[in-house]
Amino acid sequence: MPPRPTLTIAAIIMLAVVGCGSVIVLAWKPTVDDRAAAASGQPPSSDIGGALLRIDPKTNRVVKRIPLPGANMVAAGLGSVWVTGTVGDQKALMRISPASTEVQKEVALEPFRVLLPSDLAVGEGAVWVLGGEAIYWLHPASGRVTTIPMRQAGTLRSGIATGAGGVWVSAGDRGVVERVHPRKHTMEPTIRLGHFAGGLAFGGGSIWVTSEREGLLTRIDPVRGKVVRTYRVPGASGAAAFGAQAVWVVNSATGMIAKVEPDSGQVTAVAVGLRATGVSIGQGSLWVVNGGNGIVSRVDPVTLRVTATIPVGSRPYALAVDKAAVWVTVLGPGGHSH
Repeated sequence: MPPRPTLTIAAIIMLAVVGCGSVIVLAWKPTVDDRAAAASGQPPSSDIGGALLRIDPKTNRVVKRIPLPGANMVAAGLGSVWVTGTVGDQKALMRISPASTEVQKEVALEPFRVLLPSDLAVGEGAVWVLGGEAIYWLHPASGRVTTIPMRQAGTLRSGIATGAGGVWVSAGDRGVVERVHPRKHTMEPTIRLGHFAGGLAFGGGSIWVTSEREGLLTRIDPVRGKVVRTYRVPGASGAAAFGAQAVWVVNSATGMIAKVEPDSGQVTAVAVGLRATGVSIGQGSLWVVNGGNGIVSRVDPVTLRVTATIPVGSRPYALAVDKAAVWVTVLGPGGHSH
């Protein structure tokens, strides 16, 4: 394991707010060498495609490394951990047991023309993969995949979230948030933002949309389907999460994370690392993955102090938190971030 890096908190900065199908199951298994490496917590000597790491929140240490070629996005829910990756030469969604950390199922996505999954969500009784020009709905029990075509081919879509009886997708340059009915799989009326639509999160009864270009966080009422408030969050670069009565937005360029208080509009930024790419909240803490220095930062959401920095190796990308662990994907040499 690489030497433990140290982190200096430079400042807490107060900022201002403005405005008010078919399924193919593939049989990929780790090699014997990979299993030995995973058990020791060290990378396998022939690792060419990434991994999923399990962090124990009690010890703040990586306790398991599962080699997963092409590991990219990760989400936790419905009793499993879900990772988009590569099996052979095909894109796939992998289902992993949190208890045994074994891959239970691999479902190929390549037949559905997924070039590179851009986001992943679990909710409304299913798993949702955003990729290319469609959403891919996975029934967790049967493994059946249904393709839901999106409107207007060629639109950049970067975020997906579930909540309030809907599946929500951000359509970047079009500046809209699209709603998909979770059971009928039909496209419903869009919500116009008037600016770029980036990362998505759901919480506190609202949909939250980041916009890196304009440095904004937008709050949407999912019942009325309308924008109710816009906050100025400079550098809001995509990833966002809701928890501890606040919205948390990463700034990849500065290695900061911004806490946005929905009612007062106060925005407080805290230094957490280098090139933050993912954020999640759980286990009483905020967790931020930093691709620039290979660490996961644990932050107290009340005091805003970094309580632990956990080395995870090169190119960590996304993370998810469940009731027992923190799960982090690590990109392989050929992996791609968004």
